[in-house]
Amino acid sequence: MLLAPIRAWLERVPCAELARPGSRLLLLDLHSQSLFNLRLAERSRGADEVSIFSPLGARLLGARVGEQVKLDGYGSGWRLLLVQVQPG
Repeated sequence: MLLAPIRAWLERVPCAELARPGSRLLLLDLHSQSLFNLRLAERSRGADEVSIFSPLGARLLGARVGEQVKLDGYGSGWRLLLVQVQPG
C-alpha cells in the first residue's frame, strides 16, 4: 500500500508540530489574512477536511509550524502559513 512508506516516515519524525493524517491544522491565508481550520485526512468527508491525496493535502502533509505552503494554478496562487498543528 502506498501509505505504508509515508506512515513509516512520519512515525520516525518526533515532532508534534508536523502535519500528518488526523492532524487539525490552523492556517493563515496570506492574501486575505484570514485564519481557518482544516483536518488532514486520508479521505475527505466534510468541508473542514482535506485529503492527503489532493493537491493541497499533499503539500500540507509533513509540513511544520511556520512553513508556507503555496498552491499554484488558482488565480495568482494560494499561499498559506501553517500556524498550529494539533495531533488527531
